[in-house]
Amino acid sequence: MPAYYLERIISTCFSSFQVQNEAEITIEVNPETIHRNELNEFKAAGFNRLSMGAQSFDDKLLKTLGRKHSSEEILQCYFSARKAGFKNISLDLIFGIPGQNVDCWFRTLEKAVELGPDHISAYCLEVHHKTLIQKQINDGLFDLPDEDIQADMYLMCVEFLSEKGLIQYEISNFAKKGKKCKHNLFYWENENYLGFGAGAHSHVGNCRFKNIDSPINYVKKLQNGEDISEDHEELSRDIALSETMFLGLRLIEGINLNEFKKKFGFSLTCVYGEQIKNLVEKGLLSCGENLKLTKKGLFLANMVFAEFVPD
Repeated sequence: MPAYYLERIISTCFSSFQVQNEAEITIEVNPETIHRNELNEFKAAGFNRLSMGAQSFDDKLLKTLGRKHSSEEILQCYFSARKAGFKNISLDLIFGIPGQNVDCWFRTLEKAVELGPDHISAYCLEVHHKTLIQKQINDGLFDLPDEDIQADMYLMCVEFLSEKGLIQYEISNFAKKGKKCKHNLFYWENENYLGFGAGAHSHVGNCRFKNIDSPINYVKKLQNGEDISEDHEELSRDIALSETMFLGLRLIEGINLNEFKKKFGFSLTCVYGEQIKNLVEKGLLSCGENLKLTKKGLFLANMVFAEFVPD
């Protein structure tokens, strides 16, 4: 989308809402589709945070992932963004890629840290159904690193980034002081948010809904004053509690027991006492002022989350 249209969106937001001075305004870019002039225009339009889909600094692995950019283009995009005035840049990285070993992952982390980003998101590769990479794995062209190697990659990532001043604040996210992603924190803290545009999702109070997918029909309905939302879901108390648990436990600081009680009117242990006791005994959770994952629990987070999913 040309910078001109993005500038119109930003200016409309500012004219329609009271935007806080410290508001985080992020744009996501891929190195192969961005030009230096566009970065200058994005910054002038009001964007103050840039999230870049780097994924890897190994060109062979980038091809395995089907990415069209090279490691050199990551560097060019990053330095151009700094020259454009972006003081808050995040890099997305992936580990657990077919053909990737621990040493290769460490080299990517080293190169990423050398750039001095303010934020790094490090995700384990998820192979989705009916994707090219799934077909290639099924055909025997690629082999995924086993779970032990993936665990080694994750642990090394946590330790290395912490040593370099990027503090882990969520299972997959690391930031310099004051640079936690506000946008993502809203999701993990199960707060309200509004999504604008075709296909966008929203969560308001106990209701979740999405906008219709067709941009043409979306515009037509807006022009006719018709409802553009669909798939409304009223969240039950059990669902709201469950989501608060498995989203909040993604945060390294976990869930504050007092804040939970203020929000729901009863204590966390009152409703999940048995699950918490069992998980603490297994060494997966610790419970003080906050309920949070232990180091062991970080590796088995999905097992922990499953304990709070309603039957």
